[in-house]
Amino acid sequence: HLRGLGGGPETLVGLLTERSPETIVGMLGILKAGGAYLPIDPTYPADRIAYMLADSGVQIVLTQARVLEAGSWKLEAGSWKLEADGKGPQGMLVRLDADWPDIARQPTSNPPVSSFQLPASVAYVIYTSGSTGRPKGVMLHHRGLCNLVLAQTRAFRVTPECRVLQFASFSFDASVSETFMALLSGATLVLAPQA
Repeated sequence: HLRGLGGGPETLVGLLTERSPETIVGMLGILKAGGAYLPIDPTYPADRIAYMLADSGVQIVLTQARVLEAGSWKLEAGSWKLEADGKGPQGMLVRLDADWPDIARQPTSNPPVSSFQLPASVAYVIYTSGSTGRPKGVMLHHRGLCNLVLAQTRAFRVTPECRVLQFASFSFDASVSETFMALLSGATLVLAPQA
């Protein structure tokens, strides 16, 4: 589904979701399509969200219907636009919960692996806190993600019998080690509720 929308290799895709199984599905779907994900915390101020989307050049945003209903920004089903005058960034919007029937119609076979899923390609982008001025997007590569996960899995002795608590914001780099350490070792990932 994502590749059909243009979200395939060498594409940065926004992930604007509450901590939920849909977030994990979105992350894995973006990576499987050959793209890189940009986690955006829906509790961020609208100005920061608008800045991240504009600065990153994201054209597709994966989100949830409940996030759209609760947001203080202007996002509409099917597309997103962040400024009332229509001059802001615009792109495709996919609701991982409400649009699931369309997504589920896609083939269940794996898409072909692309050259953009190599160790040197970008896996995700995390924006800094902006403490030195404007937030900056930092590109992290598959090589670094794999090295981190393998080192932490060994250091913490994570096995398929383990449970790993995911409590960091998905917009914070610590969430990457929590999530992928569990998934790549066969452990159970436990998502802490936002509250």
